[in-house]
Amino acid sequence: AETLTPNLGLPYYTGSDPPAGMDQQKNLAMKLDGISSLRPPLVTALPGSPVDGQECYFLADAANGIVWHFRYRASSPATEKWEFLGGPALFASFWASFTVPHNSLTTDPNLAIPIPLSGTYLVHRQAVIIPQAAASFYNEGIRNGAATGTQIRGYVPVAAQVTISGQWNEALVAGDTINSAYFQNSGVAGAFGNRVLHATPRRVG
Repeated sequence: AETLTPNLGLPYYTGSDPPAGMDQQKNLAMKLDGISSLRPPLVTALPGSPVDGQECYFLADAANGIVWHFRYRASSPATEKWEFLGGPALFASFWASFTVPHNSLTTDPNLAIPIPLSGTYLVHRQAVIIPQAAASFYNEGIRNGAATGTQIRGYVPVAAQVTISGQWNEALVAGDTINSAYFQNSGVAGAFGNRVLHATPRRVG
């Protein structure tokens, strides 16, 4: 008779009178079946007590099918030792124009990304500036909708429509929500269109 291991489906003999060597076959099959890197598990929380080289797939956004592949590197000098191996970014976009009052920091309610794991992320943002008068605009990333969490990322004097973009490494905490936010000082209301925000982990833990 033949039985399959529960994780990898490796066959081994389970008859009452096993031929020579079948016990060793079963032991090898069960050993391989327990090595997570051969088929990393899909998890919703990082594994506890990880060992060097351990891998997992983390379900970052179930609704949009976003899964991240991580590997634990014990020798990493960083506090976060789960290193990102692949997967799509968390993403938000909105194409209609968004009006920003004069001289007021304004959070974009349509661009919000919840952060599922604490760690370092590569955050990218892009927008089209639609000025109403000769103006100087600031384009910013903002954390948790709080002005104290705002990171100013660029200063662009603008008198005509232009696309601006940028990316940066950001230390984020699980439960944070990052937004795009805008400031402009044209003297009248200005607008931003074709807005994009996304975040990709570099390392977490």
